[in-house]
Amino acid sequence: MPTGEGSPTRGATGSTMSLYQRLGRALLALFLGCAGIQSLPAQAQGTVAPQAISLPDAERRVVTCPSNGTTYYVDVAFPQDYAASSKRYPVLYVLDGNAWFTLATETYRLLQQNWILPEELIIVGIGYPIDGKYPWGNQEYLTIRRTDFWPKEYQRPGSRSGDAAFLRCLREELIPFTERTYRTIPTNRAIFGHSLSGLFSVYVLTHEPETFQRYAIGSPALYYKLSGIELWQPWESDYASTHRRLPAKVYMYVGGDETEEVTRTATQFWQRLQSRHYDGLNLVDFATLQNEGHFSENVSAFEHALRSLYARSSSVVPVEVLKRYVGEWAPAVTQQGVNSTYGIKFDGARLMVDVPYESPPPREMVPTSETSFFIKNRSGIELRFSVDPGSHVPSELTVTMARRAPLRLQRSQPKSPK
Repeated sequence: MPTGEGSPTRGATGSTMSLYQRLGRALLALFLGCAGIQSLPAQAQGTVAPQAISLPDAERRVVTCPSNGTTYYVDVAFPQDYAASSKRYPVLYVLDGNAWFTLATETYRLLQQNWILPEELIIVGIGYPIDGKYPWGNQEYLTIRRTDFWPKEYQRPGSRSGDAAFLRCLREELIPFTERTYRTIPTNRAIFGHSLSGLFSVYVLTHEPETFQRYAIGSPALYYKLSGIELWQPWESDYASTHRRLPAKVYMYVGGDETEEVTRTATQFWQRLQSRHYDGLNLVDFATLQNEGHFSENVSAFEHALRSLYARSSSVVPVEVLKRYVGEWAPAVTQQGVNSTYGIKFDGARLMVDVPYESPPPREMVPTSETSFFIKNRSGIELRFSVDPGSHVPSELTVTMARRAPLRLQRSQPKSPK
């Protein structure tokens, strides 16, 4: 066995060899440095040919609509537990899927990972077969999307293209295909449209609003005119003349660095909706995303839209009811070294809870009923109390979160409400 520095047997010879080795290495380094030669690290070993990457838990279908003759990519991203469950899920349809499907999916998944959203979603991107091409720099893509999203008044006479034709394709073919193929909730659909597809989303909202229950509309191209009048104005006024109800939840946004005509027309449309006082219309928010332009705005807009459109509704609960839940709640059997205790306090106006796996400070419990709560900014975490109907004393707390088994807790102290 050779001897030397680091060998099992080391003596005088080993020390001498070590000295020589060090001296030789120093001289070699000096020589290479003087010659301007850098020693190179060993190259990492890997595959020679590059490999394509794909989005996990997602697939693509190719569907042709007979009504307009156009072929579409239908890209579908599944919730994490889709394959292992038999549940049905809400669907978010993302127009301009070539550009925004991946961004929408990854934004949703990051929010869901922290239980920020109360619902798990199927996300469907509606795009076009132009593989491997950046959409916004590709004339083929820009042309084909105009055939779907431009108003019918801008299409060639006799054409099967335009907003009305694409809406028919959605309602009669693409949405039914999705609902036949996947476990969806037909009464819980949302649509995302931006720019020209935002204009189309406004068209849907003012013509067939029940197609979707939630609308995320970004910087819509509402400046298109016919005979000098912006098209959205007769769309909205015609709908208002025959309807008192508009059943939809709407979030709209523009970038702070948007053009004047985009910001102006979007603001006017929003204000018009506000003035109508439609039954069933929930105008969640009109957001101006500061320091963002026409495309960069979507990076933060998807987060805002998802938080806004899928936020839980709160209820007003009497103070005396809230106080019943104060105390420390823990599992009947605890795992050694694991803190599973939920400490609930009343701060004079609301309940606050210490969540074991979250950093301080305590988080607000938002009531949805007298016995059900969610955690503010973590609406995917639900707390539900079981209450004795006679004494009104809470006997058990069940905490539910996506992808985890329900956690059932008993109150360890106080034993009875104060």
